[in-house]
Amino acid sequence: MSKTKLPEGVTETQIQEWKDKHGKVKLITCKRDKGEEAVFIIGQPTRDIMDAWAHAYDNDKRQKAREILENSCVLHGDKTLFVKDINLQTTVLKKVQEMLENLQAEEKEL
Repeated sequence: MSKTKLPEGVTETQIQEWKDKHGKVKLITCKRDKGEEAVFIIGQPTRDIMDAWAHAYDNDKRQKAREILENSCVLHGDKTLFVKDINLQTTVLKKVQEMLENLQAEEKEL
């Protein structure tokens, strides 16, 4: 099974279910002030999640857009830390967005 030690309370079955839904699932560890660490499991956004996020973002509902990513793609971890630590929230949500890969593409002017 997994070579990475899972956070307490997370099972291999949960990981597989998340992989089935999101495709990719990652464990991230964020370094915080005073040497503290915050551990999260994040999942790659699906097309439906990205459509909901884009709709909120395009309609100037930035808080709603963040909530969509948080609630859909931050699968495990203490999200209550986000209330007082905007840097932590931003870092985790950036990691979610980075899961969307840019494919190598060639272009030619016509």
